[in-house]
Amino acid sequence: MKKYITLGLTLLLSLLIISGCGNKNIINLSSEKEIRINDFKIQPKEAEIKDDNLIVTLDWSFGNNDDSMKKQKFIQSGILFFAEQDGENLASDIKDANMYTETYETNKSTIRPSFKLKNKNNTVKITLSKDGNTSATESFEINLKK
Repeated sequence: MKKYITLGLTLLLSLLIISGCGNKNIINLSSEKEIRINDFKIQPKEAEIKDDNLIVTLDWSFGNNDDSMKKQKFIQSGILFFAEQDGENLASDIKDANMYTETYETNKSTIRPSFKLKNKNNTVKITLSKDGNTSATESFEINLKK
């Protein structure tokens, strides 16, 4: 019995150590300010470098009526993402970004746009724009160096 308890504690300790190490390719963005564009609130959460892509995780919500049954997809918002690294625009991919999932008014949902990196060292600037309007933009930067 003592052998099983020791084995169980060893496994538990190993699991805690492994889970505590975290993924070195994850960049915490939760300290970034909330972005507001029209009726939408967007909060950067984290970025992940996977292969040659930067995947940005953002929480979003719209409206302020908690009792509303209105649903919306992020893709319907008209908000566009642009990424720039070293003065060059990065190609984007939204097919697996969760932008087509409906969410109720005031509920948070998550989107994950990705961008093809030029390199894994230099800062990436993410700009959000309503319908491509360059005078109504919000942006934040992701420092890829750790």
